[in-house]
Amino acid sequence: MKRHLFLTVTLVMFFSLVVNAFAATYYVKPDGNNKLDGRSDAKAWKTIGKVNSHSFVTGDDVYFKCGGTWTGSQLWVDWSGNSGNKAVIGAYYMDGGAETIGVSGNKPVIDGNNTVPSGDYTGLIHVQKRDYVTVKNIKVVNSAWDGVRFQGSSSNNNATNIETGGIYKVGVKYQYVTTGVVEGCDITDSGRTALYGGDWPAVLAITTSDSITIRKNVVHENYGEGIGIYKHSDNCIVEDNVCYANAKAQIYIGLSRGNIIRRNLCYGTTDKTFWRGSVPGLGIGVSDEPWMSPYSENNKIYNNLVAYCSKGIFLWCGDSPDWPLKDTDVYNNVVVDCGTNLHLSRSRTAYENSHVKNNIFWSISGDSIQASVPSNHSGLTLDYNLWSSTSDTDAQGPHDPPYATPMLNKTTGWRSMIGGDLNGSNFALRSASPAIDAGIPLGAEFDDIPECDKSVWPAQIVLMDQDNQGSMWEIGADIHVVNPTVLDAPTGLKIAAGQ
Repeated sequence: MKRHLFLTVTLVMFFSLVVNAFAATYYVKPDGNNKLDGRSDAKAWKTIGKVNSHSFVTGDDVYFKCGGTWTGSQLWVDWSGNSGNKAVIGAYYMDGGAETIGVSGNKPVIDGNNTVPSGDYTGLIHVQKRDYVTVKNIKVVNSAWDGVRFQGSSSNNNATNIETGGIYKVGVKYQYVTTGVVEGCDITDSGRTALYGGDWPAVLAITTSDSITIRKNVVHENYGEGIGIYKHSDNCIVEDNVCYANAKAQIYIGLSRGNIIRRNLCYGTTDKTFWRGSVPGLGIGVSDEPWMSPYSENNKIYNNLVAYCSKGIFLWCGDSPDWPLKDTDVYNNVVVDCGTNLHLSRSRTAYENSHVKNNIFWSISGDSIQASVPSNHSGLTLDYNLWSSTSDTDAQGPHDPPYATPMLNKTTGWRSMIGGDLNGSNFALRSASPAIDAGIPLGAEFDDIPECDKSVWPAQIVLMDQDNQGSMWEIGADIHVVNPTVLDAPTGLKIAAGQ
């Protein structure tokens, strides 16, 4: 029996090595020649049509030359990689006569010319039921449906450093995918269906998928929602993203479980092009929508920074006590000068084991409402929150510190922002902030901060544990130490190991 098992394992390893040994790299450039073999820049192919007609093997890579544009063709990825050799669709450039993988100058552009793809529910770059595929370093524009789409019963698919523009529906879409990473993408000018009376899609959308990580992306100035976790998408992580001026919402969980939203920067701008009505889009929230059976639970929203949205943090649940929003934790966020800083739907009152604690809610403008909370919110605990002024009675907790300005680094101009104006340093606590030592410990899960994207947390910011500013937990996000030339130095600081 052991001999048979040994032979089986050996054969599997042998065939895996054989497949990887035959995997090849192909190149495509605008002045290429489809009659050649595509195996070098000198023999590069010319068209996407040639790529689509070739029979690839597991682990093959295809690279488009930087500076080139391919117009009017959909790229259909119909081969997979494996755990040891992903299939990569990416970019290359020439360096000293050698093909070099990566980007130099402009990314290669795949342009749908607003006519491709011709069918609905596909992407200009479309990956259908394929595993271990990475699409990276490509600009996707003018798609008649989605930009990059991973679709159908697949796993381990990644989108890295993708740019979008002029996308009718979704910039990057995952549907029925298990495990993947969306990282370093710039998603803008997507969701244009809203301009023509259609829906307002999330432009970075995860639908009926599990364990997708969305990190270090910039999602901005889109006509729908920004990042969306939808329809039974579970165990996803949304971290270190910058989302601003998205028309409907910046980050939204709908009918999904076990997701984490942390360390994101979300804000509205003065550009009314992306407003719905007279206010900017929503901030960060969770909802069970009435047209499907209840599902949302065990979602966590913490250490996020939100400013000038119509509703900063919003929690919406079902229409009856039989439809509760369960096990939802909103901890240590900073919400500044939104239309309503904390909004709970008054007509939907069912909650179960949910908490809103250790958050800063700062209203500056006269029309900013601290909170809208139903009088009956049994199952939802609000406490240890710092309100800058009198809040809705039903939002107040027995251990809230006295109303006070939180003393953040940025003190004015929260409603005069344009894109790119805001970063993490604006939300840093000054040394005398009433948020210091005013929180309640919530456990290691919400305490330690791993490496963060410096586009959100600039170099002058040092992120530490929640009790490093003083002796107790702080209220608000974990932003403490700032270059003294930028902000007064904190006192009573404990130095963490390695600092």
